[in-house]
Parts: sequence; C-alpha cells; structure tokens
Amino acid sequence: MIRPRLDRPAFDADILLPRIARTRLDSLLLPDRPSRRAVVVGTAGSGKTRLLQSIRSALAAAGAPTTWIEPGRVTAPPSTTANTVLFVDDLDLLDDEAMQRIVSATEDASASVIASVHPGPVSADVDRIMHVLERASAAIVIGSLTAADLTEPGTAPEHARECIDELIGRTGGIAWLMTAALSLHPTACDDPAGHSVIHAALIDEIAHRVEMLDPAVRDAVEAACLAEGDALDPALAARAHAAGLAQRGGRASPLVRSAVVATAAASRVADNWPALAADHVDDVVRLAPLAVSQGDPQAAARFAQEGWLAVPEDAARAAALFEAAALAGGAPDCALGQAIASFGLGDIDAAALRADSLLADDDGDDRLSDLSASLWAARGLPDQADAVYRARPPTAPTSRASAAVSALAIGDAAILRADELDPSAAATPTTRSVAADFLRRGLRDTVDGDGAHALDRLVRASSLTTASGGADPMPEYPAVLAALTAINTGELEIAERVLADALQGRQGGGAAADRLRLWSAWVAILQDRPHEAGTSLEAAEGSGRALGERDRLLAAGIRLALARRYSDHEALSAQWRRSRASLLSARFDLYSLHVLGEFVIAAARLQLASSVLDRSFADALELVDGLGGAPCWAAHAHWTGIQRAILHSSPEELKPHARALVAAAPRSRVAARMAHAGRVWTTVLAASVDGDEVESAAKGLASVGLAWDGARLAGHGAARSSDRKVSARLLACARQLHPHGQSATVAGDPVAPAPAVDAGVVTPAGVLSPREREVAELVVQGKTYVEIGQAMFISPRTAEHHIARIRTRLSATSRSDLMAKLRATLGGEPDPGLSP
Repeated sequence: MIRPRLDRPAFDADILLPRIARTRLDSLLLPDRPSRRAVVVGTAGSGKTRLLQSIRSALAAAGAPTTWIEPGRVTAPPSTTANTVLFVDDLDLLDDEAMQRIVSATEDASASVIASVHPGPVSADVDRIMHVLERASAAIVIGSLTAADLTEPGTAPEHARECIDELIGRTGGIAWLMTAALSLHPTACDDPAGHSVIHAALIDEIAHRVEMLDPAVRDAVEAACLAEGDALDPALAARAHAAGLAQRGGRASPLVRSAVVATAAASRVADNWPALAADHVDDVVRLAPLAVSQGDPQAAARFAQEGWLAVPEDAARAAALFEAAALAGGAPDCALGQAIASFGLGDIDAAALRADSLLADDDGDDRLSDLSASLWAARGLPDQADAVYRARPPTAPTSRASAAVSALAIGDAAILRADELDPSAAATPTTRSVAADFLRRGLRDTVDGDGAHALDRLVRASSLTTASGGADPMPEYPAVLAALTAINTGELEIAERVLADALQGRQGGGAAADRLRLWSAWVAILQDRPHEAGTSLEAAEGSGRALGERDRLLAAGIRLALARRYSDHEALSAQWRRSRASLLSARFDLYSLHVLGEFVIAAARLQLASSVLDRSFADALELVDGLGGAPCWAAHAHWTGIQRAILHSSPEELKPHARALVAAAPRSRVAARMAHAGRVWTTVLAASVDGDEVESAAKGLASVGLAWDGARLAGHGAARSSDRKVSARLLACARQLHPHGQSATVAGDPVAPAPAVDAGVVTPAGVLSPREREVAELVVQGKTYVEIGQAMFISPRTAEHHIARIRTRLSATSRSDLMAKLRATLGGEPDPGLSP
C-alpha cells in the first residue's frame, strides 16, 4: 500500500515543546511507519490535548481515519478499520469500561494508538498500556522548557533572549506558565528585567489553580511555598507536579510561591516570614508589616542583616531587604544600606540623595565617607571626592587607602608620603587591611618608587580585595589602579589578567563591573583586538545599570580610540561629534590621562580646536609636574603631547615633551622608548629616514604596549624613504606590529581593518579585490598617493600602481570617469572598513 506523505502539523502558536519532544513527534509522523504508537506525557495545561488534536488533523489531512476517546466522551467506537488511528486523551482518567477497550486495542500490534497521560503514579492498566506503546516509540514528554527550546526558529513567536531567560526563571519552565506568559508578552517589551504586568496577571491565574486543587494537595503546595516543615511528601509532590504547580520533586517556581504568599492567610505567612525573607526578594517588602504585626522586635535587624549579606552579590535583593527593614521599623544602618544598594544598582542620583541626607546627622561613619567620595568620583568630580575625606578624616585602613586614592587622583601625594605607623598598623591583619596597605604602598611607588614594585603591590592589592568578598564603594577600584600601572609600565598582559580576575571574582560587586569591563576594552584596543574591545564596551553599556559621568567619558574615549585606529576620517569625525558632549560633564584626573590623550590626539588628527581640551591637557601636565614628573604617570601624558605636535607639524610644540621624556628615561623603560621614538619621528618628518633607527624605535614602542604607534612610525618612515628596500622593510614592520585581518563593529560604526589580501590577487574584470577596494575608498575620499600610503602602510609608488590597475579594471578613460565608476562600484559592494 502506498502511504500518503505526512507533513509536520501546523501547531498553534501557544503549543510549546522541548526540542526532544519535537524530534520524537517528527519521527511519529514519518510516512513509512507501519503503525503509529506513542504516549504524550504532560502536566495539566501543558498543551497535550492540543498536541493530540494537531497530530490528528495532520493524519486526517493525509487520509487516515481516526477515532477520539476522552473521559466521558467517545467520538466513535474503537473497533474500526485496520488503518484507523485511535487517539486517547487523559488515558489515566478513563473509567474501567473505556480502559479495558483501550487495553484490548493495544494488544493488536498493528493497531495505531496515541494516548496522553499526566505524569506521576498510574494504575496497573495505564502502566501496562504505556509500556506497550513505549516499546514502539519513546514517550513525547512535554516537560520543563528551556531558553534553547524557545529560541529555535519556528518554535514560538520571537522574543528577546533576556525576556525568555527572565520568564523561565520566574516560571521554572513549567509549560502552561510559559505558554501563558508568552501569550501576554508584547513584541516590543519595555520591561525585560521585571515583566511586572505579566507577573501580576499570572499570579491571579496561579492562585485560582491552587484554590481548585484537592485540599490535601493544596495544603501541601502552600506549605512548600511558605517554607513550612520538610520537603513535600513524594505522593503529594507528584500530584502537585501533575497539576502544573510544581516542578518534579515538588519544588515550586518563584511565581507559584509569590502567588501563594500573596493569597494565603496573613497569619500563616507571618508565622513563616524569616524563612520567606531569606528566599523571596519579590515578597520581602510585603512580609515586613506582617512581621511587625506578629510583634517580632528583631524583624528590622534581621532584614538589614540579610541586606548587608546580599550587597556583594545582588544589589536588587539588598535594596528590597533594606526597604523591608525600614518598613519593619528601621535598623541603625538601614538608610546607609539603602544608599549603598542604590549605588550598586547604578542609580547614582538616588544613592547621592540618601547619602546627602545622612551626612547632615552622621557622626563619622567611614562607610558613609567612602560612599559619598565614590559617588563624586563616579560623577567625574574628583576634587569633591577628595574634599569628603578632608572634611571627614577616615580611621579604618580601607577608608584611609580610599582617601589616598582620592588625593592622588588630583595630584596630591602627601597622604601617601605620610608616616604610616599609626595605631591601626598594630592591629591584627585582615585580608582587607592588608589589601589596603598594599594599595597605599603601591600608589606611593608609582610616584616616588620603582614601577615594577608599584605594579607588584597593586596587583596584590587587587587580588586581596577580590578575595575579601566585599563590595564597599571605592573612589577607584584596585584592579583599575593595577591595570593603569601595568599600562603605564608597558605590561599589557598583566593589565588584561588583573581586570579579568577582578571581573570573575566580582571585585566591588555590581557597582564595579561596568567600569572593569570598560577598562578591559581599553586594554584590548592597545593589544590590537578591536572585536574584544567592542564586546566589552557593549557589555558595559548594556548591563542595565546607568553609567556615571566618569564612565560615560571613558566609553566615549573607547569609541574614539576604535574609530581613530580602525575607521576612516569621516567615521572618526562622526564619533567626535557624538563624544564631545562628555567633555563637559566630567573632569579628567590622574587616572583618566589615557582617555584625555585619546581626545587630544583625535582632535589634532581632525584639525579641530577645543579650548576645553587645551585647558584639560594643560591641567594634566601641571598635575604630573606637581608629582615631580613621576614617569609612571607623566610619560604617557608627554607622549600625547608629542603625537599632537606631530599631527600639528609643529617641532616647537614637540620640544618640551621630548625634553621631559629624555629626562625621565633613566628612571623609566617606557619613557626611554618614547624618547627614542620621538627623536626618530622628528627626523622622519624632516624626510631623513634611517631604516634601522625607525624599525628599532617602532619595535621599542611595541615592547611597551604602543604597537599601534610603532606601526604608524614605521608607516611614516616607509612613505618618506627614497630607498625602495628600506620602504618595503618598514612596511613589513608596520604590518607585523599592527596586523590586518581583524574586525569589530561597535554600535553601528564599522571598525574593521582591511584584510591582508595580496595586491596581485586576480579577480574578474570590473570587480575589485579587497585590497583594491580599500585603495578605491581612499581615492573617493580625495586622498593623495602619500596619504593613501600612510593609511595602508604602503609606499606612495605602490598606491599609484594600485590606482593604475583599478583604472584598467574599470576601463576608466579619465579621472572623472574613474571617480564616477568607483562610486558606482563601491556603492554596490560591502565596505570592509579602512585602516588609518
């Protein structure tokens, strides 16, 4: 017999199936099956009935006769033709007479029977039928859903992954709950973190289902949700699971728990509030007045204690617990906890309002000083952060270290040089106090000592701070200070590792995560890894926490750095226009000199004048001079000055920075490499190119973390050398230091270097190779041969040869004809991006 071809049924949008269930369903519907036997297992409301109906529709459309049986209704007698498919819904609920008819039907091995059952213990007859059917094919289980089940194409309406994850976390993946949640979920969601409207609607639905349960099962579900006694009795747990109100084993999902807490008798909830508060952030605020109504005098203290424990890992939970403590009558440090939790959530304004109100009546709590100083620092106002500690001298070792960090940010190293033999030094050392000591000594070494010693101590400070598990607000985090020192001493791998370890160890809690990601992006740029930089930048900006003014300035600097290194002049100009507003919202300090340098060099490259930048750069030079020209901080500031002078073609502007680097060279390897490179660059600009000197200087820059600058120096030397062999060697050096072939895209800005494609690659007539497209882009921009050579690290003569080949390929008869054909050609081809 020729069997009709069966298509997979077109399911309703609200039938959600795990991937393994879909696979087994496809197998069941294969056209060459001699019989169709299967069991569909699903909890109440999971969609098993609709699934059976969809299967039945698909088979009927293919010409197969069907029979339907369900409790209390039979559409046709089960004794039918040999090709009839018998569908049995809710097999486990059939009466004895109907059950025996199904037993008889399944005894015929050629009969097609597809039945649905609830999970859990079943009768002997149901168990016998299931075993017979499952010998033919594995059960189709509509179990708990995962994000992977709901994000495959064609499985459900498309929703953002963060929305799927949040809803699965709330529902526990219970099929009917997820079906209901997604049916209420809008296409354009404006509440991915909370879905408060959906949760409210589902709680009412859950409460109704709980009320309809058998009294014994309902009481057990409520007991489990209210944390009463031990785990559910296995039999009751199985019944709760079959009803769709618990996961396997009887564990209730967060939404089911919230529904029970919201609808159970107040006295019963209040009796169990301590255990509930430990597990239920969503309901903790509601529990507070219930705890008070029970006359528990320790309620507020318990909430506050849980809040402080939650601060390092979950600022949202901490905020809810501190709010509950306030509602329960308040605890001594409850308001401070609320302010610190707000800071951890990125709500700087709310945290500042709370901190300001506390400062008026505070008696000198160092934690409040740390919070206030950290808020000013996050707002990009380092002077005010320092002023907090001057008005409120700290006593705790960690706060004294934070005071030193704030003072050094504005160029005051006196506190670092002060005698450290104070009473706290004789106290028993703790992880946090030793970390604070390493931090102070390391910062002092960046000013007065050796960079290697400074880096060693600051890396230790960062490691110990992470190990301490604290999340106290800090004006600057030890990992950032260690990474900056590593950058300043040319140790990019150490900078990368320190930041990665701090992120993994949650140094500073949620409040620090975005800043650590931003500095990780900065290090990735210096390592010529733009894609990683873009990923870290997007993670910081998309974390859900608002960036403060200081971090927005850093993010703008990162985008400028990416555009300057990996995009063309037009893209850099556009990024400058988007970034310049951030210059007015935050002040540069010692720890943001690299960001300032990026703004200064970008402006010089764009030939833009900025009184704000000029003043900021002058202040930065004054700041490092006030530290005695400490090479660890001053070298990169003076290198910025040299780069700006080169772009301005101003030897006079270059001289003071060159002198400063020469003076610092005996004390700093970085300054020595910069001084050498600056001298060589000056000779290159004067058209005197010594290939050996240029290559040595370029590689020297790369050895201290300035590979991009080294590549530019080699490229400039190649463009100005009259010796073709020297030019070719310097071009090879430039490509080695800044290899092509990587790409990144950040918020729509193309930042992809051109691929390393051999210029002689043969392509069909009229089609440009990737290398030729890069040249063509620059030609359309009006670049000269020299400018094209500098941008691509090739000689002007090579650029000329590229253009001649392009003219031949496009059969251009004149320059205007060439320009027209280039615009037409490039308009239809993807832009690979340009290297400056």
